[in-house]
Amino acid sequence: RTEFDASLTARVQKVLEETIGKTPILSTGAGHDAAVLAADVPTAMVFVRNPTGSSHTPTECATDEDCRAGVRGLAAVLKDVMLNGVAAGNSCRTEGLGTSHG
Repeated sequence: RTEFDASLTARVQKVLEETIGKTPILSTGAGHDAAVLAADVPTAMVFVRNPTGSSHTPTECATDEDCRAGVRGLAAVLKDVMLNGVAAGNSCRTEGLGTSHG
């Protein structure tokens, strides 16, 4: 089970609520790439509603409407992070990572 950044998760939930309405906080047991990042970088995830309840299977699906809501929500979160930074008091581990933005 991956523990995501509580402060960033709260901000994401607030931005999503302002943008697309009330959203639940979900836990994930899947080995998403975000789980690797969460050890060193403030991390949160945005999920799109899946009415089948299936995950990572051929029966997993989402409606166009839900996908559009997910895109609108993610865009709002990215804008918020771009304008306000990730989270106060948090910083990324940078030693050994290089500095090129090439």
